[in-house]
Amino acid sequence: MKKPPERAAGKEVRGMDMYAVPECGCLKISVTNINEFNNLLQEAKTEAAQLNQTIQRLNSFRLDIQFSTDQAGDIDAASS
Repeated sequence: MKKPPERAAGKEVRGMDMYAVPECGCLKISVTNINEFNNLLQEAKTEAAQLNQTIQRLNSFRLDIQFSTDQAGDIDAASS
């Protein structure tokens, strides 16, 4: 089963075809423009590293959340 070219960050990857091979449960990728493929691979690695750094920074936050209700029964949420 041939699938359309993959897209990365809104960019079309030219010269890349993917094929699902049900017999072995694998995906075969054929790349004819190896330079563009390598550039996109490097870009994905860079973006993954940036995302990992952001996740690590988010993990360091300490959140204290307190809920209370006003006289009308609405919930007030405060965090620090």
